[in-house]
Amino acid sequence: MNKFALATNCSDPVINATVSGNTVISYNTFDGGGGACGTLSFGSMINTNQTATGSVLTVEYNYFLNTPQDAVDMRGPASGTAQPIVKYNLFYLQGWQGHPDGFQTCGGNFDSSQISYNTYYNTTAPGQQGTQPFHVEAQCTSAITNAVVSFNTMATPGTCNGGSNYPTGCAVNFDIACKQDAGSNTNTGFASYGNYIDWTGAIAAESNGYGCTSTTWGSPNSNIDMSTGAALPTNP
Repeated sequence: MNKFALATNCSDPVINATVSGNTVISYNTFDGGGGACGTLSFGSMINTNQTATGSVLTVEYNYFLNTPQDAVDMRGPASGTAQPIVKYNLFYLQGWQGHPDGFQTCGGNFDSSQISYNTYYNTTAPGQQGTQPFHVEAQCTSAITNAVVSFNTMATPGTCNGGSNYPTGCAVNFDIACKQDAGSNTNTGFASYGNYIDWTGAIAAESNGYGCTSTTWGSPNSNIDMSTGAALPTNP
């Protein structure tokens, strides 16, 4: 097991890789140092470029803590598709600067992305900003098909009150979201199911208000509100 730390030299990303085949990043600790660093160059702990169609990048069994901005950033191929898999990771405290994401794609084409069986915890500690934990966003000219966010446990406690108290008391904006930016971006076939979410520190647990098409929520397994034990809406 490796341990990577961003501070004290504050040179990011700690892993910057070009992926042309099947690559696994596993059993590591990534300590971002919280608010110890100033403006970062990449704004991410892991930054990858999946250049080849059919390539698979798996990020699993890692511990991300005190992450200043993004945890995992990925870029896909311009033709064909690549597959990112993010599973069995622990994300603990994120968001001291910039526009923090737990998972972010920017450019290129992805099919069958999996964000599954992760644990994500974030609070409203002093100096932190609201984060976007598991948002699947087609941006920077990209096409995303059949992405799945499933069986994650997301504890984002606070007193956001559905956004009426924003930013005070808000640890995140939306815990899970499907997004399709304007222009030549597409995001279709997204599915979110089997997730357990404490969204008291969020505007909402889930969001489908950003242009995605053919999405499904809560099927075949309901997404669960951890505060009430009730199933979350199937049309957020």
